[in-house]
Amino acid sequence: MNKTALVTGGARRLGKYITLALAENGFDIILHYHSSGDEAEKVRKQILKLGRKCFLVRADVGKSAEIKKMFQKMKKHFRQIDVVINNAATIERANLEQTTEQLWDRILSVNLKSVFLISQEAAKWMRKQNNGMILNIASLGGIQAWKEHLAYSVSKAGVIHLTKILAKELAPAISVNAIAPGTIEMSDTDNRTKNIKPSSIPMKRFGKPEEICSLVVFLATKSRYTTGQVFAIDGGKSIL
Repeated sequence: MNKTALVTGGARRLGKYITLALAENGFDIILHYHSSGDEAEKVRKQILKLGRKCFLVRADVGKSAEIKKMFQKMKKHFRQIDVVINNAATIERANLEQTTEQLWDRILSVNLKSVFLISQEAAKWMRKQNNGMILNIASLGGIQAWKEHLAYSVSKAGVIHLTKILAKELAPAISVNAIAPGTIEMSDTDNRTKNIKPSSIPMKRFGKPEEICSLVVFLATKSRYTTGQVFAIDGGKSIL
């Protein structure tokens, strides 16, 4: 039976690379998007060319009702789900003074609450299968204290701790891990990345999406004994 992976925020940036890497390694894909419909369709066509299935599903992952509907749709098209990649996230530069209650709620909702809600729904499905893997995309900002991205940094720290709690609760059938990327160089590099100098990183360069994807594929296919771990792929930045 073919294996199936859900990737949230799978149409753009790192999510796109992860989606395609899993498809290239034999996974059928459930590609979640929110506002990137055109990009999602382009990625779907790429997946079909690889000979894999791809089901598009749109949802606001910060809303529990939409997540429940998303899983209902998924279950109509797929008998099982083997891997869930909680990748969808939002980031906005704002320190303590600049962070409004509205901004705080939005970032925590998309970045942290969604991981909880999606993992909760996925766990129900995976427990019936007695097998599954959840991988949360955290951030170096969840390890370090980024005062200029206050809400984002807090949300990703929450993702890291949630990962460890879920790993305890869902073992032994379901493994749960997190990846905390540092600065990853992509074609649509944002302004925050442009202001970071490679010389400030011990490895003296930015990371590549493929370096994240290789670990994602490894965890999804060959390392189900690993759980509760947070892998910092940051060129050594987190040890400074």
